[in-house]
Amino acid sequence: MVERLPRTAGEYGDRTEIGTRITVLRSDVPSLARGATIVYDSASYTTEELGALAAVTYTVDERDEDDTFVAAYWVTKA
Repeated sequence: MVERLPRTAGEYGDRTEIGTRITVLRSDVPSLARGATIVYDSASYTTEELGALAAVTYTVDERDEDDTFVAAYWVTKA
């Protein structure tokens, strides 16, 4: 899942910006390293999930949260 959400930024977490976060099933993607490239192709997803986007390439910034079933990562467009 791709989401646009508020993200704490700055050296001391003193500001908020809108960031892009992806959430993946840990069973499908056990781990993503910082700098890894991810390509989302709208042909693989429904229009409701990604809109009418063409393939979009993201670079992983950092892991946001994870649990036993899912992991979320902050990403930027490559």
